[in-house]
Amino acid sequence: MPSPRGSKSKAKPTPKRTRDDVVIEDQDMSDTESTSFNYTKLEIQELINSAINQTMLTFVKKIEEAIAPLTTITTKLQDLESKMHTLEAQVTAKDNFSSINFATSLPCPHQKSVSSPANLSISPPTPAPDRHKAVVITGLPEATKETMATLTATLLEMTTAMGIASFDFDKAFRVGKATAGKGPRPVIVKLLRSRDKWTLFAQKKQLYASKTGKFAQVYINEDMTKEERKTAGELRAKLRELRVTGPTTMGTIRKDILTTRKAGVVDKKYKWTPTGITIIP
Repeated sequence: MPSPRGSKSKAKPTPKRTRDDVVIEDQDMSDTESTSFNYTKLEIQELINSAINQTMLTFVKKIEEAIAPLTTITTKLQDLESKMHTLEAQVTAKDNFSSINFATSLPCPHQKSVSSPANLSISPPTPAPDRHKAVVITGLPEATKETMATLTATLLEMTTAMGIASFDFDKAFRVGKATAGKGPRPVIVKLLRSRDKWTLFAQKKQLYASKTGKFAQVYINEDMTKEERKTAGELRAKLRELRVTGPTTMGTIRKDILTTRKAGVVDKKYKWTPTGITIIP
């Protein structure tokens, strides 16, 4: 018996397509959720590059904002350095002006005025010799046709015999012209530090431990001026005079003072003066 509501037709199912016994489902394109937008690889790369460029621009801007104060400081430092150079030039000019020697003779008709620049002479300052870091070595064996390398080797051999390891110096050279039959020339050694000189003085007694050693006749003294050498020579003569009556007397000379010792104990002190050598009370 037919239904009172009438017959209702059933929707026919969508036929399934087959391909080589494989069922292919038809996609319902009317469903928005089932629709997707696929980006190509080129589009994705363009998006990545755009994001990177934007990030880099932001990063560079932040860096520029951060280093702006440093740029200002650098400019101020450059200005300060320029002012310092200007001040140094002014001080140098002032020092040079103060060293100008004015002629003291009165002008005559055949001479230019004293105030004339032609009568002004600038005396450049003479640098004082750096003697406090130098020693004079006498009696150091000298090789035939000696070179700097052979002189250095001889100095290192001597300092090794003194018990000084890894000795170093600035420069060394012989004084005078080599002459056959006159013995080795003195050597002036410029040291790197003042304390190196006192190390040499403290260890030079090791050279005299053997009277027949290679360096037994080597003597190390301070680098002195002509006047200082004259003073030291007279004090050494005084010491030799004292040893005639006291063979065990020992002495050390420091500048213009001779200190004598007996059995390691200070005995007397002698001072050199232009009028003679006197005992210090």
